[in-house]
Amino acid sequence: MNLLSEKVRYFIEINTGDQAGDRYAKKLQLLVARINKAGDWSQADVATLFDEIAEVTTIPLDTTLDSILQNTLQRGQPLPASLQNANWGEVLPGGLRMAWILEPRENKYHIGSQLKSRVVLHNSGNEPVIFVTRSFQQPPHTAVTAKGAAVKMESTTWTTRGRPEPYRLHPGESCEVHAPGIGIGARNKDLEDWSNVRVGTSILANEGDEIIFKPGAVILSGDHNEKSDPDWWVKFVTERIDRDAPLPADAKEREVVLFRVIADLFGGSPTPEEAAAFLADKSPVAVSNLAKLLSTRTWHKSVTGSIKSGDTQFRVLSEDPEAATRPRVAMNPGHYNLGEQLRFIVTRRPEGDRIVNEANIVWFQPGKQNDSTNVPLPDNYDTWVAGWAPKSTILWVAQKGMLDSYDFTNNASVKIARFEGDQIATAPIPIDVREAFRVAMDKAVPQQKLKPQPPAEVVPAPVK
Repeated sequence: MNLLSEKVRYFIEINTGDQAGDRYAKKLQLLVARINKAGDWSQADVATLFDEIAEVTTIPLDTTLDSILQNTLQRGQPLPASLQNANWGEVLPGGLRMAWILEPRENKYHIGSQLKSRVVLHNSGNEPVIFVTRSFQQPPHTAVTAKGAAVKMESTTWTTRGRPEPYRLHPGESCEVHAPGIGIGARNKDLEDWSNVRVGTSILANEGDEIIFKPGAVILSGDHNEKSDPDWWVKFVTERIDRDAPLPADAKEREVVLFRVIADLFGGSPTPEEAAAFLADKSPVAVSNLAKLLSTRTWHKSVTGSIKSGDTQFRVLSEDPEAATRPRVAMNPGHYNLGEQLRFIVTRRPEGDRIVNEANIVWFQPGKQNDSTNVPLPDNYDTWVAGWAPKSTILWVAQKGMLDSYDFTNNASVKIARFEGDQIATAPIPIDVREAFRVAMDKAVPQQKLKPQPPAEVVPAPVK
């Protein structure tokens, strides 16, 4: 209850005397004594109190939950096969390494390219690693030519403030962190940007340059001021225990607290020594004593400081003369433009042992509720590819053994057709879109490739 009590007190403090919030502050003030009640709580009493707080306002409950999420170790996922050969930087103690991924991953880019980018952290060691990093990263980048000459950079500092996110990565696991895109050449607002890349840094390179892109460092266990705290782990453990304070007096209830804390922090159970010490400690500093004891566990490596990616080298080509007509291809999350008010929106999130991909074609209707068409995608990385020919009204989505077409000629009624097995080879997908699929999937996981055979009869997608 300590955390909830803190959030309620803060809400009362900032809303007392405020024209809009004062009445809510006064109502919550009546509940403060109950929130701070000494002694053990029953589940029924907690549920009743939460209901009464919610009747006044859900804000203290929401901020309590948000604080819990920011102080809960997130799990990692197996490293995608397509990233085994990524541009990994120097390995830190414990095996943690980082790669700054540019997408699409190529060895040459046209001037005017706007590349998505993301940070991938991977535990390549033999023991679990724990660290904190921010959910959005925009450090200053640099670039040089292959001959070592500095290349000018043009940057926009986005006001996004990523929240601190703690991770526990077991050997072989990885996690992703968001980052703004990278532009090649000077900005050109007239270029169509199908994937809505929010460019943070433009590399002002010239045609023919061999560029070595040097991503900036990422701070681990850092705050919004990018300062590293070497004592973050003991503070983190203390916060997790204090979340269950005041500690119950009942021995069985204290056992529940201990098991819950150990499971959240370490994914296991307490040792007999830890259990005995905690259950016997009735002192006012029991929380601090347990935090010190748990923070000395040696099963993992706590990583702090800065971490860097390896460099990415590529050649700069002239502006793409076929940019306006070249098929657009997507294999990762993003908001992809299909029309002035139409987007193909893809998200990816971990859910237990799954990597869940979700997608929709969304029609943003001015002054009306958005109209959405679900696009089912398989789990995991590199298991699907979507393609669209500019000015056409069909989105093609391929996965293993299946090809779907989404005809949005009428935004209000998207028509879906499915091709499976041998039908894929004769599906009326434009040749250039099929070839773009083949190239994209060749660079991903081999067993997920779309059959590359040209169709017996090509029926171009309708054009507006």
